Amino acid sequence: MFWRKDGEEIHEDVDHGEILPNHDGTFQMRVDLNISSVKPEDWSRYDCVFHLSDVKKDVITKLDKAEIRTH
Repeated sequence: MFWRKDGEEIHEDVDHGEILPNHDGTFQMRVDLNISSVKPEDWSRYDCVFHLSDVKKDVITKLDKAEIRTH
């Protein structure tokens, strides 16, 4: 899982959380993008990519204000 801007993988302002096991043998992970310096009009330039083994097509989620969760 990683963040992209304009189709290019980014590392700045990205925090890779721990990989945690689930009780069913799967796992969960978190990769946070700090959007405090991203202008709202630029959000469409960002997406999160999930690359899963044994799945031919990546799952891509656009940065969307309606989906943002905060602490």
